[in-house]
Amino acid sequence: MKMTPTVLVLGSLAIFWATVFGCVYLPWATMSPKPSDIWRPMTAQQLRGRELYAENGCTYCHSQYVRTMDWGLGAERLSQAGDYHNDKPHLLGSERTGPDLSQAGGEHSDDWHHAHFVNPRFTSPRSLMPQFGFFSRREIEDLTAYVQSLGGHDADQRMARQRYWQQQAIAAFEAGPDANIEWIHSTVPQVWRDMPNPYPATRASLARGERVYQDYCVGCHGPVGDGQGPAAKYLYPPP
Repeated sequence: MKMTPTVLVLGSLAIFWATVFGCVYLPWATMSPKPSDIWRPMTAQQLRGRELYAENGCTYCHSQYVRTMDWGLGAERLSQAGDYHNDKPHLLGSERTGPDLSQAGGEHSDDWHHAHFVNPRFTSPRSLMPQFGFFSRREIEDLTAYVQSLGGHDADQRMARQRYWQQQAIAAFEAGPDANIEWIHSTVPQVWRDMPNPYPATRASLARGERVYQDYCVGCHGPVGDGQGPAAKYLYPPP
């Protein structure tokens, strides 16, 4: 066959459309994705929070997937395709300036998230995350509901435990100081409370402990441990 411009164009188009048919259309037409064992549909409130998550660029810093190579980073569960069933558009993210959120649901209480979204430094002093204090109360609650849904049924189980322990803590706090202290002690096995500290109180260990406290505890409990941290006003019962 003589190679003419017409043959060249038609041949190129034939190859192109054959490739599209085989690599794009056939997989789409024959694919029947199924949800994973943890997937569940979102509520209307969670969907509103999802829109806020996308609109405010949360995917720029947070991922929602855990790969095999991430296992050593403390991942609870490797992500599966079915985890993202009906997730359109996907919010997988592309970079982890902040932590992965694929299993974030139930890792913190609702109150913690409310404080964190108003000002991330209230709960995480070293956080680079921008403030969202301009959100309305409803928007903060919607965004919290969405983040607490990440992890599907696994997140629901963690949230059930969160709410159970919060109810217990509220009941003990409202019963008065003595009942509150008694309840707090009851949550720690006696053998642990009687166990001597295996780490000597050296200058170095005290410095390390102070660093840990400043990084993870000061936001709620305050610089001197009096429960007057910047996040305290968002928490109930108070720290």
